[in-house]
Amino acid sequence: MSNTTNLAQKDCVKGDWYGNGPRDAMAGYENSKVHSHRQECSEHGVRVDLNRYEQGHRKGLMQFCTRANGYKQGSKGWSFKEVCPDKLKADFLEGYTAGISNALERAELELRPAKWRHRQKKHLLKNEKSEKKRKKLSESLSRLEREVERRFKEVQQLQKLQNKADFLYRKH
Repeated sequence: MSNTTNLAQKDCVKGDWYGNGPRDAMAGYENSKVHSHRQECSEHGVRVDLNRYEQGHRKGLMQFCTRANGYKQGSKGWSFKEVCPDKLKADFLEGYTAGISNALERAELELRPAKWRHRQKKHLLKNEKSEKKRKKLSESLSRLEREVERRFKEVQQLQKLQNKADFLYRKH
């Protein structure tokens, strides 16, 4: 048996469903995650205590769906997880929106020097006469092109997340 299966079996046998609920909530999972627990544990002959799990999950959402945690999730550029109940959603979204704006600003700032280094290497390559130096510059330019592309995609992804968060925040 693999290590993850053993851990699942250990967790099933332990049966701390009140403890599993908050862990799932703090990871941004909906309470429907219990269905996968139910399936895993049935393989080990263990039944899930659905009521205890849901109680724990509700408790976990109270910790997850805060303005501070929303900011943390957003500032790390993590995808928005729509698990918060309506009464907690506005605070979480306010924090998430501020955090994702911060992440986007940081990513845009990191993109600028990469683009500048790329332009600089391109200019040097164009004017270099030595074949050996041209090859080295060309390799460096290729690495910079990949870096610029990666950072550009990160900015685009963060812009999408920000647009979604802004829309949800205004809607709420």
